[in-house]
Parts: sequence; C-alpha cells; structure tokens
Amino acid sequence: MSKLYYKFIFLIIDSDTPYNEIYKSHRERWIKSFKYYKDAKYFFIKFNPSLESDILIEDNYIIFKGNESYIPGILNKTLKAMELIYNFYDFDYLIRTNLSSCWQPYLLENVLIRTDSVHAVIGNYNKIHFPSGAGIIIPNNIVLYILNNINDFTSNFPDDVEFGAFFSRHNIPLTGLQRCDYFINNISNINAIKYLESNKNNNYHYRILYDRGEQDSYINSKILDYIF
Repeated sequence: MSKLYYKFIFLIIDSDTPYNEIYKSHRERWIKSFKYYKDAKYFFIKFNPSLESDILIEDNYIIFKGNESYIPGILNKTLKAMELIYNFYDFDYLIRTNLSSCWQPYLLENVLIRTDSVHAVIGNYNKIHFPSGAGIIIPNNIVLYILNNINDFTSNFPDDVEFGAFFSRHNIPLTGLQRCDYFINNISNINAIKYLESNKNNNYHYRILYDRGEQDSYINSKILDYIF
C-alpha cells in the first residue's frame, strides 16, 4: 500500500494543562494557518493515562496511553510519534515543534540547504550542541536512522538536549537557523507589531515566548492577521 505523501509533517508537543484556554488559542492558530498548506500535515501529540487503547489517532491528534512528564515524557511521545508517522506516511522532512510556534512552510524550503543534516536553532548545554525543541527539522533518511537506533537515547536530559547528544554520538550534523522569537512583555508593544508586519514575508518560524496569559491570544491573532 502506497503511503500518503507530504513535503513537511509537523509533530506538535501538546498536553492537557491548567493553561487549557491558552493552549486552545494556539491550537486554533495551527488549524487556521494550515488550511493554506496542501503539502504539509500536522499532528498534536499527547499522552492520556485514561486511554482505553494504546494509541488513538483522531483528526490531527495522536494520543498515546501514558502520563505526561517533562523528562522523559516529551522525548518518549516524540519518538513514538516519529515511528508512527514513518510507518504510515511518506515525507521529505519531519518537524518536531511546539504549540507556541507558527510556521510558514512555503518559506521553510528556502532555508533548508542540506539533506544530510538536521536544521534548527542551535543551543548549548554543558558543551552539548542541541537543536532547539521548538523546531527540529529532520530529513526522512535521518528519521529512519533515529528509529533504527532508538535504544541509544537516554533519559538524562530534556528532549532537545537528548537529540543533540544523540546527533553528536552518531556524527549527524546540525545546520544552524534563525527564527523570529517573539518576547511578550507588553500587549501594546507597537514596535514588536511593526516588526511582525514588516517581516511577514521573511520569517519561516515564529516562536511566541509567552506568559501563558491573554497576550498569547492577542499575538496569535496578530500573527494570523499579518501572515494571512
């Protein structure tokens, strides 16, 4: 059976938290923005300890039976979702990201310069160079390599640092990117809004560094207004 093909498949870290209304705002932005992209697919990935089966796939949700945790939960559900996606879809790139990110896939192609490399904003933790968990862009062939060596991951670090340590051990190169980090500190920050408007055709990835308050919803609406 042939697999359904997408150029980009996004795996979005999600969970049920006390910030459900804010998370709902982010989900709504994802749903609205991806109506414009026919060659990209997205899934929200979550754990649910009350799930009757081991996995539930419903619309754009992939839900695994289990408990949410920072370490190792985010890494575990990422790897589980990667395996599922690889088995049922064909794709050029798999992108692990988060709810507070906004992407323009048609601009993303312009920054992917190597097919043998993971692309990301690169951080450093105790001399481990790691891809920022807000946007780890992994080519299809490297996804397969990860799955073939999945037992080489540990539970010592946050998920993105774990990926960085894995890539380092296996000599998988990282190609550094830039993104628009949107720091929210004032709902009437006119300069930030002007920057968003003037750079809407240049930024493939917006990251809302947020306060989990009403400003998240405000910025989500502004991003949708200016991009679309």
